[in-house]
Amino acid sequence: MGGNLPLGYDAPTDTSRALVVNDAEADTVRRIFEAYLELASVHALQRWLDKRGIRSKSRTTRSGKIIGGQLFSRGALFHLLRNRTYLGLIVHKSEAYPGLHAAIVDPALFDAVQTRLDANAQRHKTGKDRISRAPLTGRLFDNDDQPMSPSFTYGKRGQVYRYYVSAPLLQGCRLPGDVGIRRVPGPALEAMVSAAIRRLMPASTDDPLALSVRIEVHPQSLQLLLPIDMLARMSSRLAPGETAEPEAADGALLRLTLPISLRRRGGRSWIIGAAEPAVRRDPALIKALRTAHAIISTDAAGLPRLNTAPSSPYLRRLVRLAFLAPELQRAILAGKQPPGLTLEQLMRTPMPILWSDQAAMFDSLGVSRPPGKPGSHQP
Repeated sequence: MGGNLPLGYDAPTDTSRALVVNDAEADTVRRIFEAYLELASVHALQRWLDKRGIRSKSRTTRSGKIIGGQLFSRGALFHLLRNRTYLGLIVHKSEAYPGLHAAIVDPALFDAVQTRLDANAQRHKTGKDRISRAPLTGRLFDNDDQPMSPSFTYGKRGQVYRYYVSAPLLQGCRLPGDVGIRRVPGPALEAMVSAAIRRLMPASTDDPLALSVRIEVHPQSLQLLLPIDMLARMSSRLAPGETAEPEAADGALLRLTLPISLRRRGGRSWIIGAAEPAVRRDPALIKALRTAHAIISTDAAGLPRLNTAPSSPYLRRLVRLAFLAPELQRAILAGKQPPGLTLEQLMRTPMPILWSDQAAMFDSLGVSRPPGKPGSHQP
């Protein structure tokens, strides 16, 4: 067998050309396969291996040069997890044949890993369109001038939550004590930018997101670079704490600064604009929540229960609102739901069981729409 030796095997020691099992490395290979099944992500597996100092196979050339022994790249891990050599097979031009070497990975474990890899690949393919529609792609940066790219995560039931994430964080890097905002919910940020521009430029018919040349997310402010001809029209509409002034580096642009505050929930960061109304009560959302509670009853412990099935498909969807996490229900009643969140979105979105997943869903559902048009849903 020619080519580079895979981790877990040493070069043949006789004329049979059969790979020799390296017991210590073989154990490492099996740990990698098992860890992937537990972590369900090659990115997470890469961080897991880096933390433990587990490296690729190394060899010494005749000249004494050491090759390999590096931290695993994601590409190398994909190759390792797909490598049928570990089943005792020889692969040539996509065809596999029985080899002379011993297998070091159980076929059931190998097949389980392939199933998970295939499932993840399909999920990434499904999410590709969602990412491609992220309207701020290429124009959003953090306070260290690092680009923030669209990314997404999945809930327990396959819901897709879209974010903008700083490049270093996407690569698994985070500095201790970092206070920058490195990940923000995509729809909520887009809604905030859209609402601010519509408020400052109410007569404009342009897509508000398309007007932004560049957007920077700072720990205490959101800064937008916009065409300079907007300056005179928006100056009289600035809220306290907001500023708009010519951009020093480019006379064709102005820099609009919007104060924001950073909040954290469930390990995630999200932002609130200081100029946003403190309360945005949505009558349709509040009425729907009250209707949902009218359908259910409570048990002895005060928990919601459903004695009979609702009479229509609409009510069957609506009643799920009564099972939202209490903090989310209180937010709706207080008018403090994410900007742009509508009843229609809640009705058509699968509801996670875990309250922590519901919180992530809640933060990610805001969309861009003109202010003053609360969401509604008709049966």
